[in-house]
Amino acid sequence: MSALKSILSLTDQLLIKLIENIEIHDQISFKNLQRILSIDSKTLRQLINKGNQLFYPIQINRNTENKLVLSIPNNHTVKFCYSMILKNSLVFNILESIFFNENYSILTLSQKLFISESTLRRAIHKINSVLVAQDFEIQTSPLKIRGNETRICNFIIYYYAERYSDYHQYFEEKFNPSKIAFVDHLVKLHFKMTHTKINYPDSEKAKLWLLVAFERIKLRKETTSKRRHNTEKTYNSFLNNFYMELKRNFNIEVRGNLYFLFVRQVYKKTFLNSKRKHLLNYDYSDRTLCLELLSNIQNDLSITAPNNKEQLLEVLLTSLDLQYGPTFVLFDKYELFIKQFNIEYPEVTTTILNKIEQIFKPIIHEQYQIYNIAYIIITHWENLILSINPKKFRIKLALVFNSDIEHMNFLKILIEEEFPRRFDIQIITEFSNLNELDFSRLPYSLFITNIENLTIKNKDVYCMDFFLTKKDRDFLSKYTVTH
Repeated sequence: MSALKSILSLTDQLLIKLIENIEIHDQISFKNLQRILSIDSKTLRQLINKGNQLFYPIQINRNTENKLVLSIPNNHTVKFCYSMILKNSLVFNILESIFFNENYSILTLSQKLFISESTLRRAIHKINSVLVAQDFEIQTSPLKIRGNETRICNFIIYYYAERYSDYHQYFEEKFNPSKIAFVDHLVKLHFKMTHTKINYPDSEKAKLWLLVAFERIKLRKETTSKRRHNTEKTYNSFLNNFYMELKRNFNIEVRGNLYFLFVRQVYKKTFLNSKRKHLLNYDYSDRTLCLELLSNIQNDLSITAPNNKEQLLEVLLTSLDLQYGPTFVLFDKYELFIKQFNIEYPEVTTTILNKIEQIFKPIIHEQYQIYNIAYIIITHWENLILSINPKKFRIKLALVFNSDIEHMNFLKILIEEEFPRRFDIQIITEFSNLNELDFSRLPYSLFITNIENLTIKNKDVYCMDFFLTKKDRDFLSKYTVTH
């Protein structure tokens, strides 16, 4: 169990274990689940009842074989369960309250959350006992989060991504429209300056990252008279204008702000450099390790080298370069993806994981980092699945995800392999906002997405998670056009 999960109450920790074990195995017996959770039958029944109340409309039911299964409506995924745990968790409500607000005292926050001051103090003590390993903590008088600002931003970003199904709608309600517009402008400018087509998954990630980073910078007003960075000659005029817009929209004084240095460094790498130029600036030793990894996997699996080798290298190097902490709070989607992939492709999974552990042992020390790299290898390696399995004929539907283009390509290939001559699959990404595209006018009968509660007039919509599960296969095998 990850360290952040240990902040939760014992009941919430058991609920997560319950959901994860059913999801990974598709179905599991009551006795086997009782053994895994190390609880008696009465406690397990109570836990299932609590889960069915908390996670509704997702339900834990028994199938015809008397095994426990997750009954997930077509417009939801298992991620909804984690969202509900975060929503109802006292400790995470405390953290969210002070992400961008440093005006609370122990008294005022306890009143806001309808708890006693002593309860709040105990909760903060528990939170800090876990967050100390992340290099930040909650301080009092007033309440605020302080420590390694890069890790704080990383934590907040992944919290919002897990807590809210549509976190941009949450920000639109919380923040001034001019801030949203400014961030949207920056993201679109990135695609223009790097001469790449705009795509929804990357746009969504960038907007969330920038909004969180700018709001945190606004809180951290400490400055230094010492100049901590060199002026960029190439983009000097652009950066000057960028600083002015930050001042106008977020009331951030950039020059001398200690906490803008981190944002500026990452902004340069992800927004100002072209992809090829960026690749040449990576650490040479990391590049050597990545090349060794790809070569070893290719040889061990007896497959051809990826056609997109340079692009795959860039994604791997970016992941290593911009690793500021766990890529999740409670829901490690990459771990779930790898464990589900392992059920279908155990030898391939074992090979990839073992090679990552061997080659990156000097620089990688956390299991989530290994899962993250394995996810990139599997989904971004062009035609990996086709290299492993004999190529089959494909047919039709539309994929709209906010994960990665490479992940959608991976799912596309997986569905084509599972259902030859059944679907004509198209990936839809060239838009920056769901409202920009009239999906109802597009020539598809079925839309598959991981965006919950997406409704399209006169179209069928099916919501799934990161990997193709038994539930998803059953739906696709039985699907008939209803509109």
